[in-house]
Amino acid sequence: MAAGGITVMAFRSSIKGSARVAAALLAALAAPTFAATTTTVVDLHPASGVTQRVLDVRPDAPIATIIALPGGSGTLGISPGGNVSTGCFPFYRVRLALADLGIATVMVDSASDGSAWRYENVAAVIAWAREQAAVPAWLAGGSSSANPAAAIMAQLPEHDGDGAVFFSPDPPGASVGAVRRPSLVIYNGRDMQQYGSAFHAALTAAPVRELAALVGGDRGGCGYHLFQGLEAEFAQRIAAFVAANGAGEAGHFDSNQAGLAGAWANLATDSQGLVIDVAPDLVAPGQALLFGGWFTYDITAAGGVRWYTIQGGLEPGGPSTMPIYRTLGGRLDSSQPALTEPVGSVSIAFDDCTHASLDYAFDGGPSGHVPLTRLLSNATCLPGSGGAPAGSAAWSGAWADPDNSGQGLVFDFDPVQHVLFAAWYAFDADAAVDGGPDGQDWYTLQGAVAPDADGVPAITIYASAGGVFDQAAPTTTVAVGEAALAMHGCTAATLSYQFTGGRNAGRSGVLDLVRLTPAPPGCTP
Repeated sequence: MAAGGITVMAFRSSIKGSARVAAALLAALAAPTFAATTTTVVDLHPASGVTQRVLDVRPDAPIATIIALPGGSGTLGISPGGNVSTGCFPFYRVRLALADLGIATVMVDSASDGSAWRYENVAAVIAWAREQAAVPAWLAGGSSSANPAAAIMAQLPEHDGDGAVFFSPDPPGASVGAVRRPSLVIYNGRDMQQYGSAFHAALTAAPVRELAALVGGDRGGCGYHLFQGLEAEFAQRIAAFVAANGAGEAGHFDSNQAGLAGAWANLATDSQGLVIDVAPDLVAPGQALLFGGWFTYDITAAGGVRWYTIQGGLEPGGPSTMPIYRTLGGRLDSSQPALTEPVGSVSIAFDDCTHASLDYAFDGGPSGHVPLTRLLSNATCLPGSGGAPAGSAAWSGAWADPDNSGQGLVFDFDPVQHVLFAAWYAFDADAAVDGGPDGQDWYTLQGAVAPDADGVPAITIYASAGGVFDQAAPTTTVAVGEAALAMHGCTAATLSYQFTGGRNAGRSGVLDLVRLTPAPPGCTP
C-alpha cells in the first residue's frame, strides 16, 4: 500500500478476509463476563509532595469506570490493605455489585496534604483510570461532594469525563448548570436531607439528565441518606444509566482512531465476521483508513469458505462507503500471482467502540445488513477520540509477507484478556493460478499473550467449515496446526507455522511479516 494516495492493498499490501473465533471460544468472548474482580490500593502523585490514594475495584473487562468522591469531609481512610474507615460510603458498599455489572469503581480519598475534591487531583485520577482501561470514565459525587463533583465536571476537557452521577446531593451551586455531560441524580425519597429534584432541575446544560427516586430502605445503619437496604437498586440504576449513555456526549463518535481495530462479527451467524485495521489520519487529517478482512462462506454450505477485503476512508461522524475486493489465483505461502478485483461495495458505520453495522451489495449478487459487535475487549477506543493503543494492542492490524502474493493476516491483540486472535487469509497449498474461489482458504489463530512478552510462542491454528454466507448455519471448527509469533519491534514479525491436519496437513514454513499500515503512536520497539 502507498501511504499517500490510497492504493488497493492486495495481500502484499492488502489483507484478506478474517476468520472468526472458534465456536467454543466465540461463545465465551461474545458474552462479556466480569467474574474476576481485582481490588488494588494505588498511591498517585499529582503534584510534588502530594500523594493521592485511591481504592480501585475492577472487573476483568470493564465497560466503564466510575471515579467516586465521598461526601462528608471527603475522607475515606483507605488502608494499605484496602479497607476504609468510612464504611457507609455507598460506592464502597456496592463496589462488588457494580463489578458484577461490568463497572470498575475508583474511590478517591482525601490527599496527603488534607485536601479533598481538588480538581488537579481528581483529574489525575481520571487520567490514571483511562490508562487502566479505555472505557468511558464517569465522575460520582454525593451529599457534600455533589457540588465539587459538578465543578470538576464543568472544568474537565471535553473528552476527560463521559458522564456524572450525583447521589443524595446538597442544594445545587452555580457550577451545576455548567455540567455538559449525561447526568444521573439518584436519591432515596425518604431522605429529608437531599435536594435531588432541585439538583436535577439545575442541570440545564446536560445533554441527558435523569432523576432516579428510590423508595424504601432502612433508617438504621447508614440510613436513608446513604441508601441503607437499597444497595442492589442503587447499583442497578447507576449501571443502567451508564450503559445507556456509555458513548459520552450524544451524537459524537470519532472513528479516526486505531482503537477500532480488531475482530467484529454478527453474533447470530456462526464462524464468520471481519477483522479490521484502522489507521488514523492516513487518508487525511482527521480521517482514518479502514482495511478489513471478511472471512465467510459461499452462499451454499457445500461451496466452502470464502473471503473478501474492504478498504476505504472512514467518514467523520457518518456511514462510510467503500469497495469489496475479491482476491483469487494465489497459493499458500507462495509468490504465485494473485489478482484482486472489486466485486461490490459496503457501507460501514460505527455506533460506538463496540457496536457497528455493515450494509453490503455484491455486483449481480446478494445484498444485506450485518449488525456487528466487537468480539474481544475494547483496549483503547474512546467515545470522543482514542488514546494511543496500550501494550500489545499496538501490534493489532494488517500484516503480510512481501514475498507472498495476495495473502496475509490481521491481528487482534487484547491486552485486557491477554489473548491474540488473528485471521489468516490465504489459499490452498495446491491451488492453481486459475483456480477460482474454491482455491481460497482462511484460518483463525488464537493464543495466550503474556504481559510484556515480545511474541506469542504457542498459537493454535483453526479451520472452520459448514457455514453459509451471512446466515445462521451449523459449523465445525477444529484445530489443524500450530504456530509461533515473534515480534521484532512495531513493524516486523516472524510467524512459524506447521499444519497437522486439514487439506494442508504436513505443510510448514516461516512468514517474514511486515505491517501494512503505519505503526500507531503508542507502539514502541
